[in-house]
Amino acid sequence: MAYLWQQSPAYRTKSIPESESFRFESIAKDEKGNPITNAVVDVYDENNQKLFTTLTDENGQYLFNLSSKNNHSIKIINEKEDKVGEIENISANPGETVIEETIISNPKSLKQKALSELKEIKTDNQIVKNQIDKIIKLIQESLDKSL
Repeated sequence: MAYLWQQSPAYRTKSIPESESFRFESIAKDEKGNPITNAVVDVYDENNQKLFTTLTDENGQYLFNLSSKNNHSIKIINEKEDKVGEIENISANPGETVIEETIISNPKSLKQKALSELKEIKTDNQIVKNQIDKIIKLIQESLDKSL
């Protein structure tokens, strides 16, 4: 089971009444379906303010209760393997349980894959070629910064 590691001061003082609480459960997995253990899970409110941080357990699972009055988002980071995952617009009715799988991927490898696929596009339309070249340049610059 996941456990709470750190809360923001504002969230720590606010308890969620059972009448507005819903449960969120997920398992963080890599692209091959393997669970990711000890990944950092940050939970944000609809204003992108971090509410709290938790970790995935030995099975990649994490779970917690959230308020049904707000939309939430989650960002999962596994720094050891340079992988990241996100879930946005999490909401539910009080008493419900939301179960969602989280796929954690390496953003650098995704950028490299997109870059190679863009380079394979063939077109005679000069406007499209120019747009593709701009996108390739932006992705390449982003990859160069991460080295």
